[in-house]
Amino acid sequence: MSEEYHILHQQNPDLPKIKLFLLFLKGDKRIPDGFRWSMSIESKIKAVEILFKEVKAQTASCIKEFEDAKKKRYSEGNERLLLALKYEVFLNSIYSLCENLSRVVSFLYLKENLPQDFNRQKKRFGENPEIDPTYSEILDNFTKWYPEVRALRDESTHFLSGFITVSGSEYGYFNTPKSKRKVRPRRYPYRTSNPISNKFMMAL
Repeated sequence: MSEEYHILHQQNPDLPKIKLFLLFLKGDKRIPDGFRWSMSIESKIKAVEILFKEVKAQTASCIKEFEDAKKKRYSEGNERLLLALKYEVFLNSIYSLCENLSRVVSFLYLKENLPQDFNRQKKRFGENPEIDPTYSEILDNFTKWYPEVRALRDESTHFLSGFITVSGSEYGYFNTPKSKRKVRPRRYPYRTSNPISNKFMMAL
């Protein structure tokens, strides 16, 4: 462990690990243009946090629109459409952040010739945890939601747009899969918060 790490950690022992990682990333000579990669990852984390809040706020607006529609028996569905759009943008922001992280990790393990794609890199660490046991454990414990996020994001980006549905008191995001991948979207429970959203924010 470097002397710089000890000094920094002694100055602020409560510094989140991701913040510590971004600080060292800026000056790590193993990573080409590390400063910009650090800034990019930090911006993408903030984007995910902002979009997470926007999705939750928009959910409330969507629920209100549904309630009003029951009384009026009519609705243009603007709030519902906006929620679907914001949710898809949120999923894409997660995908984008993960792709940035996988690019940086590939620079740190040049000898292992890791894939730069997050999904394939995650699979490589799962098959060969000896590359970095700690990081492999993190990926295994905190990214089980990723295949579904990736599938939902890819479907809405490359195929059909999804939409918001309601069944009783349960709201959901639905898309009709058109890709041939094994992991494909399904109707996902969607109330004030979403299981995928919560698990990702906990991982951060």
